[in-house]
Amino acid sequence: MCTKIIPITGIYGAGKSSVIGGLLGLAGDRFICPPSICTRPPRHSDLDSAKKYVKVDPELFRVMADQDFFLENELVNDEYYGTPLIFFQAAKKLGRDLVLDIDVKGAMRLIDKRDEGEKHLKDVQILPVFLWRNISPDDFDESRDRQKIFEQIKKSFEKRKDSFSEKDLLTRTETAIGEYKAVIQHPEIFTKIENVENSLPSTIELFEKLFF
Repeated sequence: MCTKIIPITGIYGAGKSSVIGGLLGLAGDRFICPPSICTRPPRHSDLDSAKKYVKVDPELFRVMADQDFFLENELVNDEYYGTPLIFFQAAKKLGRDLVLDIDVKGAMRLIDKRDEGEKHLKDVQILPVFLWRNISPDDFDESRDRQKIFEQIKKSFEKRKDSFSEKDLLTRTETAIGEYKAVIQHPEIFTKIENVENSLPSTIELFEKLFF
């Protein structure tokens, strides 16, 4: 079986970790969800998240990137994040798919790297998903939906009991708007899936039909 890479993207609070946790619970032997190497400080919600983080300092991260340690790495909200290449290599040996919790920019960069001839990604299917709640990409209007996105992100911070500042909310709001625009501009790349709150089983069932 050829290994597929399925980047699960979506704005903060779209439920990416919950979906990945559900997939792990139902079909954990069919795919690998690697930890993310990052430079940001740990959050309270990291303790219960399906996605695991390993924090390193920025200097070490840059050295790791220079040594081709990562399958992909990006600067997101002023912090660096990267997926260790070794997990993709392991997935190929085991015949499993690689499910990534990354941002829209990271998913698009993976496709660019493959199309530019990156040896590790040659002939690999990359199937990005954009999870959304409340605001559909097909009906997105920046002027109308900016405040809705701000409130959704704020609600997610509070629900997870993560500390945040007004700057954090504004930065993530701008990032989210940029992600919506990218998905709208590249409809051929992203599968858009509504992740209705408190309806995780139906979302997992849809993933099963689409990808596994």
